[in-house]
Amino acid sequence: MTTSVIAVTVLAGCGSSGGGSSAPTSTTDGPRAHEPYKKGKPGQWDSPGVVVANSAGRKVVLDKKLPVFDPPITDGGVAQSDWPAAGRLLSIKELIGVFPDATKIGFTPQGPTKLVITPSLKGDSNSKNVDPNKISLTVDSVGTEDSILATYDGKRASDRTVYTGAGGQPNSGHVYYKDGSFNTHRLSIEPDDGDKYLVVIGNGRTAMQLSIKCDGFYSLDGDGFDSDKVLQQQVMPLIFQLLAARM
Repeated sequence: MTTSVIAVTVLAGCGSSGGGSSAPTSTTDGPRAHEPYKKGKPGQWDSPGVVVANSAGRKVVLDKKLPVFDPPITDGGVAQSDWPAAGRLLSIKELIGVFPDATKIGFTPQGPTKLVITPSLKGDSNSKNVDPNKISLTVDSVGTEDSILATYDGKRASDRTVYTGAGGQPNSGHVYYKDGSFNTHRLSIEPDDGDKYLVVIGNGRTAMQLSIKCDGFYSLDGDGFDSDKVLQQQVMPLIFQLLAARM
């Protein structure tokens, strides 16, 4: 299995993304139109669900050259050979919109189900921690929307029993976003597993669940936010909406 890396310098303009090792199974002419970010006061089990204004100019830039996936259903499920390729879920053009402060972006599909993104940011040289910035995205499961949502909702019901603390609030930081946040179908954070996000996107017929883990990004500290808050309230909400456009 081969692995390719594409590094793009922001000042040189937008580049094109590398594909995964399998081709998309079905496409349409381009991403569907999506509603603006959902905003509102958080309720029990919900994250803030708001994109915080930022001075870096982060924004959603949809790459219409990427496919909108609708894999075929066979015997009530989706064969793994028909799963969307992780390397076709985002593009360098889109990532430049999320990281306009990047000096280069590494884009590394690792087989058909995993994508590793390594943005180098202008402030990294001033960071006390030398851990590289990395976002690891993995396609966990693809199937009918009903089956994917049923599995996710079953886990959520179990977590709400196990991880409920005093006053009915989630303990250990286990947080479920409101359904529909950032145009996803389901979204949650599991901080006990290195701030892993679980994301479900779908098109009414088929759906996929992805897991996303972030490491590094210490240079994002500043402007009254620590790096975790910048990731949770500025960076990741943009990535969630980009992913939601893929189905």
